[in-house]
Amino acid sequence: ATISVIARQLGRKSLIIYLLSISVGALLAGLAIDFFLPPAWFFNPLQFHEGHTHQVFSGGFLNLSAALLIMLMTYVFIHTRYQKISKSNTTKNQGAITKIRVRGMTCAHCKAMVESALSSIDGIAEATATPKSGEVILKGNFPSEKKILEVIQRAGYQYEGKIK
Repeated sequence: ATISVIARQLGRKSLIIYLLSISVGALLAGLAIDFFLPPAWFFNPLQFHEGHTHQVFSGGFLNLSAALLIMLMTYVFIHTRYQKISKSNTTKNQGAITKIRVRGMTCAHCKAMVESALSSIDGIAEATATPKSGEVILKGNFPSEKKILEVIQRAGYQYEGKIK
């Protein structure tokens, strides 16, 4: 969130300067530690002791769990990708395009409210409103006009019927 806030509020140039200063500062701090502090401070003499191991699981178990993790990640990747493809295919094949007119839309918020209300109706795959003209394009199976009227009035707008 911080990077997007900086990019939005201060601009791209400030964001690049900010990220470069953090990166260069971290590299310089690491080099300073390596150069000025003795290496003995960063080594544990017990880590070189041969009998001092903390391996709880055998190598076979570690390999098996790594393989299981890779299979699970592959399954999730393929499954989510397949869902996106099948969802886009069903959306493309969901009925015709219908235009209706809605009065009372004046801004982007009105547009979003009308689109949200109409998209909640079963059978409508997508609703795209144009506040200036009052047109709404519905993609999908057109429900009864009574249902459309009810939903639009509940949202606070006036339904004026289909556009031929």
